[in-house]
Amino acid sequence: MKKVLLVEPEECGGCRTCELICSWSHDPGVIRPSVSRIKVLKREELGINVPMVCAHCDKPPCRDACPVNAIYRHEETEAVIIDPDACIGCRACIVACPWGAIGMDSEKKQIIKCDLCGGDPKCVQWCPRNALRYEKAEVVTSFKQRAVMENQVAKQLIQSRKDFGQKKVVLSGYSARSDQSQDNKNSPSGEKKA
Repeated sequence: MKKVLLVEPEECGGCRTCELICSWSHDPGVIRPSVSRIKVLKREELGINVPMVCAHCDKPPCRDACPVNAIYRHEETEAVIIDPDACIGCRACIVACPWGAIGMDSEKKQIIKCDLCGGDPKCVQWCPRNALRYEKAEVVTSFKQRAVMENQVAKQLIQSRKDFGQKKVVLSGYSARSDQSQDNKNSPSGEKKA
């Protein structure tokens, strides 16, 4: 059963621990965020950090773009993998990737991308805020559906509270005017009371 790397941008604090552990786990003893297979992009205008990583597409455009068939799907993890021995470094996969998730290790002259750490992603293990999760696709779908539903319910609650607050103000204002006009109507002379 396929598992996917779930990214929760709203949970990401931008610490970049995922980048550090990714670079270290692929080149033990060396921390070089520039060769991390995951990148955290900061969206200043939204005030969020977005971890970007390979989606391991069902129909990977990077694989289709590779002229020497150096990109394949791992049978066990279903990760889209680059065979460094077969790769000629043409960078066609970098251009083809819609996520910008493929990079180049300029020191080693190798194309690099997420390989899901053989089915046990280190970025998930080390994320201090659980912004990354590795789950069965069905669980992710259910989780996302629940999140959408909860978001819609929350929006409805907020709106109903706003509506209720507005009605309360209007009703209290109306009742005050109503009481005053009722007092005037009930006056035997019809004169306004002071």
